Amino acid sequence: GKKVGMDPNLLKSLSDELESVKASEATMRARIKGKDDTIFELQRDNVRLQEELDAVKHRHEKAQANIEQAMESNRRFDDVQKLLQQNELERIRLIDRVEVLTEENRSWRPIQRKMEGRIEQLLDEISRLEAETARLGK
Repeated sequence: GKKVGMDPNLLKSLSDELESVKASEATMRARIKGKDDTIFELQRDNVRLQEELDAVKHRHEKAQANIEQAMESNRRFDDVQKLLQQNELERIRLIDRVEVLTEENRSWRPIQRKMEGRIEQLLDEISRLEAETARLGK
């Protein structure tokens, strides 16, 4: 019998299709790699933000403890009768100390508010990054 060659048009279209499949496979692989890189970046940012948040919280707690200490000192020296029972020099020293503590307390408040705002921002940022990581991880 006579050998029948493959239809050159069919051959060409199968070859084109194969090339197209290969190209879209490469595109998908590149996309997945890009997503993996993004997820890695986001996780790194997340860790960094968590560390920053922990540091801010730690500073905030320390400052809060200082405020409470100052307020306790203020309460202790509030009783004028006690102050009057102290000798004159001691009384003056205590009054000066109360003024210093009151001033420190007053100047700390805006910093505390700023830190609380920063903590809120960091928590929002972490939530956003976690949502983004979850979305990309799908």
